[in-house]
Amino acid sequence: MGKNNTFRISGRINLVSKSIDSDSIIFIQNIDTLQKIIECQCVYPNQYKKSKYDSILEIYYLKALKVAKAKKGFKIAKTKNIIFNDIVNTQITQNDTLYLLKYKDLLDIDLDNLSYISSVPEKVIETRTYQTLNYKIIVVRLSAALLSKEAIKHNKKRFKKIKTAFWKEKATWHGMVIDFVIIRDKN
Repeated sequence: MGKNNTFRISGRINLVSKSIDSDSIIFIQNIDTLQKIIECQCVYPNQYKKSKYDSILEIYYLKALKVAKAKKGFKIAKTKNIIFNDIVNTQITQNDTLYLLKYKDLLDIDLDNLSYISSVPEKVIETRTYQTLNYKIIVVRLSAALLSKEAIKHNKKRFKKIKTAFWKEKATWHGMVIDFVIIRDKN
């Protein structure tokens, strides 16, 4: 959030693929670049209601989906399941030299290396699982605060369809939301 309660979006929309021979992600094509587009002029409590994020990103997302569908061998992943606010499978270890988040057998993250400002992204707020012919794709989203019931309802709805399969989390004061993508052999 910036001056006059203005939330902005910036970044790159890239099409990537997983290397068959390794865990590497291969850059395929830059779709577009977003440069400080105004998402909304609002305050934190009504950001979901006032946000134009969906309508802004939908244009880029559908453009990327169209490019991907034209690529040889492209298959849409099937949505399998989504879990919210998983505090049971999250373990935090903190001492003088280590601030580690362990999530199931999927993540071991040194939280001090995430460059957060003040709110530590130590909560697993979402785990989404997708499946392709050969791979299981797991997206683990970390944040400083657990998701609200409103956000969970919104995200469940978006998860069901490929054309709405993008979303973001509401910003928190000096916080960050970060996704980790784990790609595993289906077998």
